[in-house]
Amino acid sequence: LNRLNLESGIFFYYRHKPADPASLSSDDVRAILQDHEGNLWVGTSGGLDRLESGKETFAHYRNDPSDSKSLSDNRVNVLLEDREGNLWVGTRSGGVNRLDRTTGTFTRYRHDPSDSSSLSDDRVWALYQDRAGAIWVGTLGGINVLEPGSPGFKQYTHDPANPSSLSNNSAFSFYQDTNDVVWIGTWGNGLDRFDRATQTFTHLTEKQGLPDNVIYGIEPDAQGYLWLSTNHGLARFDPRTGKIRSYDIRDGLQSNE
Repeated sequence: LNRLNLESGIFFYYRHKPADPASLSSDDVRAILQDHEGNLWVGTSGGLDRLESGKETFAHYRNDPSDSKSLSDNRVNVLLEDREGNLWVGTRSGGVNRLDRTTGTFTRYRHDPSDSSSLSDDRVWALYQDRAGAIWVGTLGGINVLEPGSPGFKQYTHDPANPSSLSNNSAFSFYQDTNDVVWIGTWGNGLDRFDRATQTFTHLTEKQGLPDNVIYGIEPDAQGYLWLSTNHGLARFDPRTGKIRSYDIRDGLQSNE
């Protein structure tokens, strides 16, 4: 983990030190999030770490095979703090965990083949909360929506026989625009637009002008454009007109991916 001082341009490094139990759990860092109290949460391949504001030592949350309320998987991919202050932890193969900060325990949401309201897949790559408070979970086996007060998830998966279904089960990113449309970045089938009223998906791919069909991230700007990170540069998409402008290494990017 690197901390950059913006005034001096100097980096400070946090590394894993086997002899120091208060050091970073692993040098393989996949996610960072600052919560509403100023604490920094760090998702690594060796567990979840918390760096309290003003301190230089880490507290650790790790899987304990004998404790069903511990972190389900030490390999953390993505973090989300919802508007109620809950911390959600998406893992590489252990589903989603919700942390109770008072007790330090986790509630696990896992895939259960016999339960259609469970998580569709345990490999989690994206977490998002929409304006209605629902939690969206992107996995390698479809997307899942947990509505406020609901005991389980609503699953959306790709159906080859239904062109209005999710285009690809691997979902990497979400964004809800001002018209309440939810956009989903997929791994291999471009950008999906979800219409909640009709419960249908429409698809934007290379055929419509995207530079690539792998969409890692979706970021809005103040002008209403959506910026999409892909395997072949950046795309600036105007959802009002459908126009796309692409940027790659010829425009100054360090790499197309």
